[in-house]
Amino acid sequence: MLSRKDMAEAYMIMGGVPYYWSYLRRGESLSQNIDRIFFAQDAPLHDEFKALYKSLFKRSEIYLQIVESLTKRRAGLLREEILRETGPTCVARIGRVQLYTQIQYV
Repeated sequence: MLSRKDMAEAYMIMGGVPYYWSYLRRGESLSQNIDRIFFAQDAPLHDEFKALYKSLFKRSEIYLQIVESLTKRRAGLLREEILRETGPTCVARIGRVQLYTQIQYV
């Protein structure tokens, strides 16, 4: 059974999507579940992030490049740094993406 802390962390990771929660197994820690569900070689939701972005954006590869560049640093990136990281293919479209001056992670 998940502790209250684990339950809160699970909601931060998976939101309230019942489909995602259906993959949780009793007897496994939250870390074990998340690793098996998202990161294992045969994980059922391994490509969920890319599939979700493809369903949301016409040119999802641009948005995926931006997100991937943001994951490279714990404290986030300035807009100019994101432009440098993503290269010329994103420059034309990045103005349309709502970006914060600096993204901070908790």
